[in-house]
Amino acid sequence: TPTRREFYEANAAYYWAHVMILLGIIAAAAALEEAIGHAFDPLVFALALALGGGTALFLIGHAAFRRILGLPMHPWRALAAALALATIPLGTETSALAQLATLVAALAICLAIEGARGGESVLA
Repeated sequence: TPTRREFYEANAAYYWAHVMILLGIIAAAAALEEAIGHAFDPLVFALALALGGGTALFLIGHAAFRRILGLPMHPWRALAAALALATIPLGTETSALAQLATLVAALAICLAIEGARGGESVLA
């Protein structure tokens, strides 16, 4: 039988952290629709924020999930979340494609470094 503390930890991880993950996915997906449809046009601030901020929210939610359950932390994901937020001005000033390409490159580099240093699958 789980203790009260284990119950609250599981509740926080599987509810609150997953809510952050899902909201991040929804925000990024909503912005991707516009970014793909009008790739060479600048995004309005709300869509650029949804693309960069949604990605950052997903990464923060994943980090919170791992931390609450006592799983090993991945510090490169914190850098990836910061870099995701840093792409917002690219979307508003240049184009959606520039923000998306920079976002994908930043995430790929951070996850590749994390996988090389941790010896663990980058999807874990």
